[in-house]
Amino acid sequence: MTGSLTNPDVAGPAPDTGAPVLSVRDLRVSFPSEAGRVDAVRGVDFDLYPGRTLGIVGESGSGKSVTSMAVMGLLPDYAAVSGSVTLGGRELLGLDDEAMSGVRGRDMAMIFQDPLSSLTPIFTVGGQIVEALQVHQDVAQDAAWKRAVELLDLVGIPRAAARARSFPHEFSGGMRQRVVIAMAIANDPRVIVADEPTTALDVTVQAQVLDVLRLARAETGAALIMITHDLGVVAGTADDVMVMYAGRPVETAPVDELFARPRMPYTIGLLGAVPRVDARQRTPLVPIVGNPPLLINQPPGCPFDPRCPVSLPECGEHEPALLTVAADRPDTPFTGGDPAAPHRAACIRAPEIRDGLIDGGPVYPTPELPVSPAAAIPRERRAAVLELSGLSKTFPLLKGSLFKRRVGSVHAVTEVDLDIREGETVGLVGESGCGKTTTLLEIMNLRPPERGTITVAGVDVATLRGRGEERELRRRLQMVFQDPMGALDPRLTVFDILAEPLRALGGSDGVVIGARVSELMELVGLDPEHTDRFPTAFSGGQRQRIGIARALATSPSLVVLDEPVSALDVSIQAGVINLLDELKAKLGLSYLFVAHDLSVVRHIADRVAVMYLGRIVEIGAVDEVFDDPRHPYTQALLSAIPVPDPAVERSRRRVILSGDLPSPTDDATGCRFVSRCPLHQTLDETQRARCTDEVPALTGSGGSDQHGSDQLNACHFR
Repeated sequence: MTGSLTNPDVAGPAPDTGAPVLSVRDLRVSFPSEAGRVDAVRGVDFDLYPGRTLGIVGESGSGKSVTSMAVMGLLPDYAAVSGSVTLGGRELLGLDDEAMSGVRGRDMAMIFQDPLSSLTPIFTVGGQIVEALQVHQDVAQDAAWKRAVELLDLVGIPRAAARARSFPHEFSGGMRQRVVIAMAIANDPRVIVADEPTTALDVTVQAQVLDVLRLARAETGAALIMITHDLGVVAGTADDVMVMYAGRPVETAPVDELFARPRMPYTIGLLGAVPRVDARQRTPLVPIVGNPPLLINQPPGCPFDPRCPVSLPECGEHEPALLTVAADRPDTPFTGGDPAAPHRAACIRAPEIRDGLIDGGPVYPTPELPVSPAAAIPRERRAAVLELSGLSKTFPLLKGSLFKRRVGSVHAVTEVDLDIREGETVGLVGESGCGKTTTLLEIMNLRPPERGTITVAGVDVATLRGRGEERELRRRLQMVFQDPMGALDPRLTVFDILAEPLRALGGSDGVVIGARVSELMELVGLDPEHTDRFPTAFSGGQRQRIGIARALATSPSLVVLDEPVSALDVSIQAGVINLLDELKAKLGLSYLFVAHDLSVVRHIADRVAVMYLGRIVEIGAVDEVFDDPRHPYTQALLSAIPVPDPAVERSRRRVILSGDLPSPTDDATGCRFVSRCPLHQTLDETQRARCTDEVPALTGSGGSDQHGSDQLNACHFR
């Protein structure tokens, strides 16, 4: 990258004189609603210093995004905002929209979660950056365009001069987010607010975007507010952390201090609920029970009291203030953040908490990890519940508005071999567009595939004759979807949702069905008395439990889970993951678990298959693959997963992939990963020719079959 953020026509970032660039004091935001006033933000205070990053974390509804929108002046007119927000000594609250428009984009900039909705689809990306420059600066069109190209080059857009004339829909999600970052830093702002900037991105793209944000902060000297639910992202990017709950900060500290010595039970719960990609020992996650409060007519006392495992009677009397807690180990070397920043917690029991312990025991007792009886039987002696052999699927690429003609093919899945044994969980991972979902759909379709074979519970789906045989096999194979609300019919009660598969597969006895529905509710940890409610009456985690109960209604052998926890908060996610582990052991289930979060896969899977552009490039036991990845793509994927430990994050070596996935319409010979492979760049010409001309087989290490090894990869030189 050759671009520079230095622009002689724009004032540079304010020097760090020790004064905060942004100060927020007693910020309060409320909204009217039919049920009453919603106090979304209740007394937020923080200082933001030049060149530093403040990470704001918490569950959905904790007030993170509302705080950032209030700071930027982007809340609707009906929002009641009070307190103080000063930027460089200038009060921002109370400014009209015209005055704030002069601040936004120049002194403060915001990066939103969805880059596509942040860009205007009918203008080129270069034109939109030029507009951002000319709104705040007196700069000629040619100079502004040149600057736009420099910014695109700086944030890693290849062929920046040509791509500046492209439209947003011509970019991938990660490239669009880079464009948004280029717009945000165009005028060298003093403050950048990033609201979940990597949530919808693949892990490899996330790593690239985070690197761009670090570069932007370093080059401009801007202060950065990073709002995210991913504690690993906070550990790797933040200097200071503010944990929010029920609209207010409940713990603040430098990043190393907070992760090493949390003092608020809520923070301890968040950290205990996060699966770690570097954790080889399999231990159950520690979920936070219950749900966040609604913030309407809040009762007195600590809002976390109903969910707190160490609450006292006095916790329900007064809401605790955010007070400084003394260091429990003052002689411990400090390795990051600001050692002068105080550690504050809003908990009357914070002084008693040391290293996650209180009264001689853990704040959150660790539940037992259930063990499946099948785990004691060697894998090769267990029956296969699913076998894929040479599975391939292509889609026609059509052109023409009136008369369609085929101009090519989309190679979605190519020669996939996979098997799942009884009592086993197999994780299927890879970037968006790698073929995971197509593989699932081919399995669930129960139709003869385009090429290859699909065998479910010993039955080749190509041999099925009639709906009766298909229905019987369908009992053995069920699915849990990503979006629990979209997967449940909002017009049906929970009873009807759970009874529907029983009726569809031949059940008609109301007494039997009623007993089975109650049994399913208890099985997934829900109250059977609530079956007369509609899905909207349940939280996201409870709705996903209902989806799991529906999948279990027919007593299946294999459950296919498509991103089952990606839409859930980390605290709720932990409970669902523990439930899946418990059900697997209790019912002898097998899972095909598709996810983009490799930390979750490391925790729940026994084996893992890594897909790239329709092919499996590495497969093996989960610990073998995660601890010793062989394929360069697997190495890049694993290195991009953030770890919720600042010390580990600072010492990790990342493998950053350049560019985006090649087009699946390209049926080129050789290895599909060659255009992004870092290993390919180190090979001699003869070896490179083999990569481009010969498709690598899925074999043992070194390219030769090793029948005794469980780990296979598709690389000529690994």
